[in-house]
Parts: sequence; structure tokens; C-alpha cells
Amino acid sequence: LSRTGRVAYFTSGHGERAFDNGAIDLQKDDLRAPVGFLRTMILNLGHEVRQLNVGNGLATKVPGDAAMVLVAGATEHFLPEEVAALKQYAQSGGHVFLMFDPTSEIVASDLADLLKSVGLKYHPQTLFNDEIYAVRTHKEADKANIVSSSFSSHVSVTTLSQNSGRAGVILPKCGWFEREQSAPAGIQLDFPMRSMPKTYIDANSNFTFDQGEKQQIFEVAAVAQKSMADAKDDKGPKAKQEMRLAMVGSVDAVSDLGLYNRANVALAQDTVKWLMNDE
Repeated sequence: LSRTGRVAYFTSGHGERAFDNGAIDLQKDDLRAPVGFLRTMILNLGHEVRQLNVGNGLATKVPGDAAMVLVAGATEHFLPEEVAALKQYAQSGGHVFLMFDPTSEIVASDLADLLKSVGLKYHPQTLFNDEIYAVRTHKEADKANIVSSSFSSHVSVTTLSQNSGRAGVILPKCGWFEREQSAPAGIQLDFPMRSMPKTYIDANSNFTFDQGEKQQIFEVAAVAQKSMADAKDDKGPKAKQEMRLAMVGSVDAVSDLGLYNRANVALAQDTVKWLMNDE
């Protein structure tokens, strides 16, 4: 009641996940789970939710009332003007939540410049694990439903790190992140969630670890932040303003499919709260 309203914008027009909470066919191999539960969570936290596309300004400038912009599993091209608007919004102290779909190399390429501006790179390569995964269809493809119980001390995974070893986040069809060789000045990077050991990229798509493939630990989530305060004046209007970006390699982890798991709910909720300065 004492706080002015804040608006969370979901981008649209690029094959993003819908808000539809209709029946989910759990036996469907190519599952496109909606993000209705995530939208409801944001509404319950006291924020207004709107959609953002070329028709209402994404190709020119992100609206001034945007407290956060979310990209939920886009699979189709972003215009260069749209990427430039997102980059400008972030660099001026905006908050962005990128949820990637590793089946779309197009979007990974289009948003590469935005990630590079904070010293990160996303690889749209689906990760597999032969030992630790969530069973959904009882087929070999289930090995792509990797599970993580390895968390950093970052605020966006506070609840999970406090329950490390007891809470496992399910990451269906997940890509991975890595740090660029040179990060821009002032950027603080963290990888709040990592895959379990013996995770690998299935190069020949046979759902089995083969000779020539490498088992390792991958970074499956990333966060970047930068203070907007002027070094000469730490009491100005930008003293407490920060650029904040959160990224997860699997949009399904925060979709209606993933949020049936309580650990995934904790991931989504703490990340949104961090982005909204409510940590």
C-alpha cells in the first residue's frame, strides 16, 4: 500500500512462451510449457504485468515505467533495434530476466551482443547427465532433464543455498553460460547455479555419453550487476540504482512444468525478488 506500482514487461512476438495455464500433456516429447505460474507469482508479489513488443515500443525504447523486462523462451528473431533497446535499458540501470531455450540458436545469436555487454556468453547446447536427472517419459531423452543442487551464495539463490543438498532444481533442456575473456569495467558476475558432475553435451544426439564427449560441470545460470552511482558523487540520484541481469539456461525450469517442483519455485521467486530489489 505504501509503494508505488511497478510494471514487469514480458516480451512478445518472438515465439515466447504463452501465459496459458491449460492442461499439460506430460507425455508429449516436444513440450512447450507456458509461463502462467511465473506471471501469477509476479502479480502476487505486487507487480503489474504487461506485454512488450514492436507495436508498443520495443524497437525504440523500453517504457520508462518498466521495473523489469522478461524474455521467456523466445525462439524467433529479435530485430537489431529491439536488442539495442534492451541493451540501452540495461545499461541505464534496468533489470532483465533472460530465460533461454537451447533449441533456438537464432535467439542466442541475436542476444549475444546484450550478454557480451556484461561479459557473458550463452551456448545453446542441451546438457545431459546419465546419472542424475528427472524421469518424465521413461525414455532416454529424459537424461536432458538435468538436476542441480549446487548453488553459490548469491542473493538470487538464497533459499536454495540454505537448503543445499536437500533441494534439487530440475532444468529440462538446459544450455550453459561462460565468462567472456574480458568483462567490462564495473560489472560483477556470478554463476549462482551449476550442473552436477559428469554432465555432458551430447554431440551426436544418441542420449548416451560416448568417447570424445567431455563430462564436466557447467554454469547453468548467471547474474550480472553494476552500480549506476557516479564515482565522484555517491549521494546522487543514481547512488542506489543498479543494472541487474539474471539468466537461466532453461526456460522450462521456470515454466509451469518446472514450477511443480518446489525448488524451482524458490529459484524463480528469489530471482524475481532480487531483480525487483526486494531481496
